[in-house]
Amino acid sequence: MMKQKLFVAGMLSFLTVFQSCNSNDDLPLQDTGFGNESISETSKLSLRTLSSYVAELLSDQVEIQNILDREKNVNHSLIQSKINSITTEKELETLYRDAGVRNIKGLITLYRKIGENTKVFVEENKEFYSRYNEKERESMLIKEIDSQLGYDEQEGAFFKKDCHATYVKTSRRCMRNYAISMAGVAASGLISLGAGTVIGGAVATTMMIICNSDAETDYHSCVKEGGLP
Repeated sequence: MMKQKLFVAGMLSFLTVFQSCNSNDDLPLQDTGFGNESISETSKLSLRTLSSYVAELLSDQVEIQNILDREKNVNHSLIQSKINSITTEKELETLYRDAGVRNIKGLITLYRKIGENTKVFVEENKEFYSRYNEKERESMLIKEIDSQLGYDEQEGAFFKKDCHATYVKTSRRCMRNYAISMAGVAASGLISLGAGTVIGGAVATTMMIICNSDAETDYHSCVKEGGLP
């Protein structure tokens, strides 16, 4: 019960920031960090589409987390031990079923949606790939993810004895890392749809579950050591 309350508190904090940032449709285009040259109209469209792509990605990830939060008595240890050997959607469905996941269809549908949205983003933003190299594209994606999540690596310095605040920050980092992992295909521009995309989403989801579990463990350790709950 405590873990569920912690997760809900963390997600409410994340959703408040995400909805606030996402309410402005498109983020300002200046200060991209990649030169001071004038940006063409096509590039402006590309950057605005980047904002929309990230917003949709984060929204889908919240839906995935909502599904996971409703799942009860799932054998996550089984999933973690088998996920890296999965090569087909059928194998993934079998693993989820064996682990006690009920809404298998919902999870796989969202994994597919993220893959399809990434394919559309790559196909409709040719200048994003011709204008910037992969490292620059990755930096721009991470910057956009951090902006929409309201993520600031430095803010943790203020939370050393505030266990709940630290938990919320760590949960936000889990979501950030999850988003960066899922957006990796968009940075590379290499599209591989089908089972590869779905399984990649499942692997990233498993990593997020582990991350959140570690955050909960750290929270309880913090409280035991005298930190503020």
